[in-house]
Amino acid sequence: MPFLHPVRRARDARQAALALVVATAVAACGSSDSTGPTSNALVGTYQLQAVNGSPLPYTKSNGDQLVSGGVLVHSDATYDAGEQSTGSDGSAKVDSVGSNWSGSGNTGQFSNWFGGGTAQVALQGSVLTVTASNLTKTYQKQ
Repeated sequence: MPFLHPVRRARDARQAALALVVATAVAACGSSDSTGPTSNALVGTYQLQAVNGSPLPYTKSNGDQLVSGGVLVHSDATYDAGEQSTGSDGSAKVDSVGSNWSGSGNTGQFSNWFGGGTAQVALQGSVLTVTASNLTKTYQKQ
């Protein structure tokens, strides 16, 4: 097996996680909701850039390294999100969530965010900030 430089492995992992998020979102696009949010400003595809102000990788409380992630915010008031981590044993781990969102203008809430709670969402320019469970995740609109 050829040696892959850690930076290349991290980049490849980020690309794989974003592809997983896109695939999950495409599969979930079959439904519609006429009671959606009053603004579509948040609608788009976002790639995780930082956690609590620090660039990736981010060390989780369990020791895993969060290496990539993404969010797809749909106009039908649903969202899909995914994250890829590397375990302390080197194993690849993927977490995903998808549920409803509500909001107006450039702010809103994601229900059932990672861990099951509600996340506060704000868009400033092309930067989406998602805050929940003492973590602030910063995403760049693609």
